[in-house]
Order: sequence, then C-alpha cells, then structure tokens
Amino acid sequence: MRGTVPFKVGDLVRLKTGGPDMTVEGVDPRSPDVICTWVAEHVQRHGRFKALLLQKVEGPQPTTPR
Repeated sequence: MRGTVPFKVGDLVRLKTGGPDMTVEGVDPRSPDVICTWVAEHVQRHGRFKALLLQKVEGPQPTTPR
C-alpha cells in the first residue's frame, strides 16, 4: 500500500475505532500516512494516521452557522 492512499485532501474521515470527525489535510506520498486536522476542546489539533486505521465519513455533513 506504500504511496497509495484512498483519501484526498478535504475528505472527512474518522478512526475506525471511533473519535471525532477529521479533515484530511494531506497525504504523505512516501508512506501510507494521512495528515488530519480536527477540533477538540476548542483547540485545532493535527495528527498522522495510517490510512488503514481510517474510514471515510459518508452522508450529509453538518453545517455550522456563521
């Protein structure tokens, strides 16, 4: 799976074990890593996850009033 990731920038994903929805920020072309961002406790966080640990979030996306 090296270099092939089933996600693209902007996809909404979640760990298969649960947790917050995260936005794909980038993919590492040299590994199966996906760089994600999410908000937890009013703080923006970032992390790298193996693509095999993630699943795409399907269905309508929640909207935030501005």
